[in-house]
Amino acid sequence: MATAFLQVIDEATGEIQTRVDLAISVVEDFRPVWQRYKTPWYRTRQRMFATQGRSTGATWPGYEQTAEREQYRWIKARITGNVGRIHRLKPLRWENGKERLAPSLMNPRHPDAIYTPRERSLTIGTRVPYASNHDKGQGYSPPWRNLRRYRIPKRPLLRLGTAALVSLNEVVSEHAAACAAEMGRVEVGFSTDAVARRLRVSR
Repeated sequence: MATAFLQVIDEATGEIQTRVDLAISVVEDFRPVWQRYKTPWYRTRQRMFATQGRSTGATWPGYEQTAEREQYRWIKARITGNVGRIHRLKPLRWENGKERLAPSLMNPRHPDAIYTPRERSLTIGTRVPYASNHDKGQGYSPPWRNLRRYRIPKRPLLRLGTAALVSLNEVVSEHAAACAAEMGRVEVGFSTDAVARRLRVSR
């Protein structure tokens, strides 16, 4: 049985955040699978930013819950013209074309987006160098406008979440069904046990 894998990677560190192994018995080239998965994947990242991480199972802390409440959010409010609406500011989101991180994960056409399909693998991620600090909650804020440096809060960006896994399962199953219609019986498997269990639970 031919196997392939999907991996979510932090380009800045080269670290693989998540890996899912899968197999379709008659498929040697998985690029059609990856192509069908592209839209569902980016929809999960759009949903992640819209829900501030909740959709992936890891809700991000708001500014009022972190050291950002002391200075950073007020500086951001002045820059974006939201001083009177500071409660509406969302972590990791900017306005007026000042964004880089969010678009790199939500838009496949962004120059920092990574979506690299190959015959037996799919690599997904972002080239934004500071993404890993937010994803892992590591490092400190840069010295900026007399801002007191603070520990960067953890806001997971590359966590797959149930929706992404269910979408992958659906795409693989649909492709396998199409192959079966042409070639007869087809076997499908997710060789990562933990992923398989999560998929069964989420159905």
